[in-house]
Amino acid sequence: MKRSRRQIIAAAALLAVWLASAADASACSACFGKSNDAMFFSYYVGAFTLIGVVLVVFAGIVSFAIHMNRRAAQSNAGLSALEGAPEPSATAK
Repeated sequence: MKRSRRQIIAAAALLAVWLASAADASACSACFGKSNDAMFFSYYVGAFTLIGVVLVVFAGIVSFAIHMNRRAAQSNAGLSALEGAPEPSATAK
């Protein structure tokens, strides 16, 4: 059952030639230059929708980072204000 290296390379080359010679690979309207086709318009809509989703996710990440930065600044400001304050006594409730 052990295959030789030559058989594996030949099978890979045959697969590459078969995939490269597929006639259906260049059958879309973008490849033939029909830019006013409805299918080509749907490519634009899909691409801009995906770009919009990515931008919304990035905006969420940036807004979360800004939020955490502000919270850290508030926390540091509160700690620096407490540095001069006396320690509460252990018996105080």
